[in-house]
Amino acid sequence: ALLKTNWDNTTNRKDFLDIFVPFIVTLIKRKNYRSIEVNAVCKDFISEYGLVVPYHPMLAILTRTMKAGYIEKRPNGEYVPVRNKIVSGDFTESALEQERKYKYVLEQFLEYCQAKHGETLTKEEAESVFITFLKDHDLDILFINQDFNTLLPNSSATISQRYLINSFVENVNKSNPEIFAFVVDISVGHILVNTFLNSDFDKYQGNLSTCSFYLDIGFLFNVMGINGDEKYEYNEYEYSTE
Repeated sequence: ALLKTNWDNTTNRKDFLDIFVPFIVTLIKRKNYRSIEVNAVCKDFISEYGLVVPYHPMLAILTRTMKAGYIEKRPNGEYVPVRNKIVSGDFTESALEQERKYKYVLEQFLEYCQAKHGETLTKEEAESVFITFLKDHDLDILFINQDFNTLLPNSSATISQRYLINSFVENVNKSNPEIFAFVVDISVGHILVNTFLNSDFDKYQGNLSTCSFYLDIGFLFNVMGINGDEKYEYNEYEYSTE
C-alpha cells in the first residue's frame, strides 16, 4: 500500500526506483546509519518492511536515493546520509496511516469470516491468506476495479481459507468501497514490487547447452574477493550452489 501511495504522490518520477526512495530515507533515519553499506541495508530492509531486495536492485535504489540528494559520496568513496534532507524525507506518518488501514481490513475480514461463515481465524492466518490471495488474484482485483467483466474465481463448496478471502473481497467490492479501494491499493503495490523484484527464476525452462557465457572482469573480481568483503559475501551467497 505504501508503494502505491508513493507511486501516486511522487512527482516527476522516472520509473519504479523513485517509489523506493522514501523507504530508504525512512530506514536511514530509523537505523541512524553513519555510512551506507549495501548488504546492511538489504538485511535491515527485510526486517523493517518485509521485502527482500537483492544486492544489485538495492544498489540501484541507493544510487537513485543519492541522485535525489539524500546520500552523498565522500572523496574516500564512502557513502553517507545527508542529515537535513533525511529529516524532511521521512514517511513514518504515511506508513502509520497505511498500517492502520491494513489492520482495519484484517479486522473486517476476521469479523466477516465469523459472522458469515462461522469460521475463526487468527491474525497470522488472516495475513497469510491475504498474501496468498494477492499472489493469485492481484490482476483480477484491478480488472474488477475498472468495471471489466472479469470475476474473482469461485472456490469449491467447502469453506476454506481461499473461499473466505474470495468471498470477503467480492462482498466489500459491492458493499464497502472504502475497504475495497484499499485492497486495490495493496494489489497495485504488490504488482509494482513484483515488477521490479521479479526473482521467480525457478520457473524458467530452456536449454542453454549451446550458449557461451562471457563474464565481466568486475564480476570475477567480486566472486574472488578482490573488490572487497561486502561484494564477495554477497556474490558468495547469491551464486553459491549445493
